[in-house]
Amino acid sequence: MALIVEDGTGLSDANSYVSVAYADAYFLARNVTAWASLTNKEALLIQATDYMEAVYSESWKGTVLLDTQALSFPRIIDDATVYPDRLLKAVCELALKANDRALLVDVEQRTIEEKIDVITVKYAEYSDQKTQYSMVYGLISPYLMSSGVSKKVVRC
Repeated sequence: MALIVEDGTGLSDANSYVSVAYADAYFLARNVTAWASLTNKEALLIQATDYMEAVYSESWKGTVLLDTQALSFPRIIDDATVYPDRLLKAVCELALKANDRALLVDVEQRTIEEKIDVITVKYAEYSDQKTQYSMVYGLISPYLMSSGVSKKVVRC
């Protein structure tokens, strides 16, 4: 699948918020060398965008700019069209993580206790099974609706 980057106008066929050039510059500025050698950058950016859409499509503030747009942004928030750079940064962070592991995974039954030889693993009764992406949440939180409950970016 070819990378089709949302340009802020509400494209009907966009599949990524971020271009490879943007991600390259983002990671270069932060001296993250692992990104430079990757050969699957477009796929990783699409996966990261898919994650944002799957996990947050119902949680964003405002409304989409156009009913025909493929992605959740650009949006109209407080009478202004918004296509935040913080969203693009969050997608970059997720794209790099997607190279090492699936961002969206099926959740299985929680392990309460497991004993292997002399090692015992026990998880807290109410602990969250999902990976929390704190950097990503910190970037996108200003654009999420407030429900009075703390929201976290999670790995599903």
